[in-house]
Amino acid sequence: MEDNNHGREYTKAEIERLLTSIEGNTLGEVDIKHLFDMNASGDKGIAGKIIEQSVLGRPVDTKQHPDIVVDGKDTEIKTTGIVKVLKKEEISYRAKEPMSVTAVSIDTIVEESFETSNFWHKLEHMLWVYYEYIYNKDIDEDTGKRKAPDYRSFPIRGYQFVDIIDKSDIERFKNDWTIIRDYIKDAKDNLNNPESVYPYISEENRNKLMLINIAPKYPNPPRFRLKSKYVNSIIQEHFGKKVLEPLPDEYATYEDIDKKLRALTDQYQGHTVLSLIDELNIEIDRKRLPYHIPKQINEQIVVKMFGGTARKISKLELFEKIALNAKNIVLTAKGARTEDMKLFTLNLEELFDKDLEGKFEESSFYEYFSSNQLLCIVYEEPNEEKNAFSKKGKTNLGNNKFIGFKRISFSDEFIDTEVKEVWEEIRDLLINNKLRESIEYDKNTNSPIYNKSGMIRKSINFPKATNHKIFVRGTGSDATNKSWTINGIDMYVQSIWIKGSYIAELLKDVDYI
Repeated sequence: MEDNNHGREYTKAEIERLLTSIEGNTLGEVDIKHLFDMNASGDKGIAGKIIEQSVLGRPVDTKQHPDIVVDGKDTEIKTTGIVKVLKKEEISYRAKEPMSVTAVSIDTIVEESFETSNFWHKLEHMLWVYYEYIYNKDIDEDTGKRKAPDYRSFPIRGYQFVDIIDKSDIERFKNDWTIIRDYIKDAKDNLNNPESVYPYISEENRNKLMLINIAPKYPNPPRFRLKSKYVNSIIQEHFGKKVLEPLPDEYATYEDIDKKLRALTDQYQGHTVLSLIDELNIEIDRKRLPYHIPKQINEQIVVKMFGGTARKISKLELFEKIALNAKNIVLTAKGARTEDMKLFTLNLEELFDKDLEGKFEESSFYEYFSSNQLLCIVYEEPNEEKNAFSKKGKTNLGNNKFIGFKRISFSDEFIDTEVKEVWEEIRDLLINNKLRESIEYDKNTNSPIYNKSGMIRKSINFPKATNHKIFVRGTGSDATNKSWTINGIDMYVQSIWIKGSYIAELLKDVDYI
């Protein structure tokens, strides 16, 4: 019998010695096999090839089994890019992109069980090797645009063995895999042309998958990918920058979460924000109530409902790993949405990145809308005549009544049209130096509009809500607080927002949980 492990066996001590010795070196410095000279520029897989062939010395192997055997355990190597994040002078790292695990083997997956699947075989024991992906800010003199990233200069930042042993995570992965397997099996069993539904594998199951997503679209070979937020939870814990709070109860599927949400709705529906603050014993400066209620209060309410202690849902292990983002929705008595919704801050360096030319499905835009779901915490404003106002005319938000929960995911059509169009428009403005700032004028008087600070109001030609369902909007404390400079223009921090009217449309088509 052929020894399938030839050239693949290592002890853990050997791996640790080899990888510890190269920490801080660049990929180019450890490339003793001269792989950079033999591979095309911009080959995303070059980092993995260098770690496996130049550092670990393993032979080229295209078989689907895990890459190496460590102390008798089949182990998959994941050489993954991380990006430095500087916040309040503290350095942390995040995943540059989702982590691909293995192909969705459409021809054979229906014959597998989770325990015997290629997916679990590669996922159970992994070795993650981290290199820092550095966006290139150098300008090409010929084109006037930023140069492509230089993989040779990317430093190696460490490694870790990642064994999936948490019972809750194993159940979540098993459930996710089974959903995809059953979708393919159902198509094969019941359709004359099962290939006709394979392009919808991701969209049809998006609101059910907890830790994985599927990309790219069939007929391109689809792959199982770990969501970026799940990868981030491991990376940030490894680098000692973020510890997430576990919940007292276990939730292996979205059905488990929905069951809890239905129970919470039965218990608290119709209660006002002020009454929930009291009932859930939320720590807050009660002397400033009812008008000075912090923006994150509704997240705190849900955290307390689930038995947590954090101030934000993003601090809860479950919600962060599965990319379920809490959003407060306040409807008028007639059901209209009251305001637009902020989603995420623009990643400027990525938007300039030449590596992403024509690769929308590898962008953080695609990842956000394809992997994240919105848990909408729905409140209703009281009728205006029944509401109370402060001396400054502010609405008493404490009188808003809790109605229930809705969960929203985004369709492929929305992602492939609206989101992609905005992504491409922003990249074109940035890369081709088309960004412009202009003075805003009063339509009636044709005179400049002034901010409260006395400064002339200006706008930037980023995608606007007048033309798109998602758009760019700056956020700052005042007109002088412009911390970003892009193409010579000083501006507020810029984020992607979604129109409140569009969210209201989506909510109408989704039942309360």
